[in-house]
Amino acid sequence: WSELFFKDAGWVIFDATEGAQQVPGGERGTSVDHTPWYQKPWVQNVINSLIGLIAAIGFFFGWRSYVAQKGKVTTRSETEATYHRFAQALAKHAKLRRVVGQTPQELYLLVRPNLGSLEPKANELNRRLIVSLYGPNPMTEPELRAIQAELVRFLRELGKLRA
Repeated sequence: WSELFFKDAGWVIFDATEGAQQVPGGERGTSVDHTPWYQKPWVQNVINSLIGLIAAIGFFFGWRSYVAQKGKVTTRSETEATYHRFAQALAKHAKLRRVVGQTPQELYLLVRPNLGSLEPKANELNRRLIVSLYGPNPMTEPELRAIQAELVRFLRELGKLRA
């Protein structure tokens, strides 16, 4: 008998003799490709498709998360900005230069003698900002808005005290 090569099937036993009997291992159309199933091209195609699908799903959820967070400022970063505004006002009021690495409490203790009647309010603002900045739980949005409103009132009163 003879063998014919077919693309994607390999060598196939073929007997063109009319009336020929089938020989063991010589089934018509049987492939002699002994490649294990996990090395077949279709398996690689399935794996590549799954990887592509997983990547697409990851991209989709990543994009959704990005769009949801876009433009939002984290409460902790807003708290840091609020504290920075508070610290600048205290240092300016006491005519001090804030030293790099100076803790909020150290700055407050330096400025405290110059605050007069505003000392209790400054102490409370300082305490709440420190707890939020360095504690385990950041402020909620409503808490931060309340502190920012208190800070605006405190800064007005501090301006009057300076004048």
